[in-house]
Amino acid sequence: MKKLLIAGAIVSTFALAGCSNQTTTEQESFTLNDQVEALAAEVAALRAEQDAANAAQMTADQAKADAMRANERLDNMATSYTK
Repeated sequence: MKKLLIAGAIVSTFALAGCSNQTTTEQESFTLNDQVEALAAEVAALRAEQDAANAAQMTADQAKADAMRANERLDNMATSYTK
């Protein structure tokens, strides 16, 4: 009988400790959710920055290609006007 009473006391102590620890767990959960949201926002910002960099690179490549074509046309015009 004594062993059963002691076991019941131990189990109830752990049960109460688990219930009182729930607020800490909830706070940790909210903190983790906030961190996840912050990281998601940071990832979105980095993706937008990467997209802008890619667009700038594409524009630069297009301008380079246009300049090369214009230079070829000028070279062709210069060779046709020989003395």
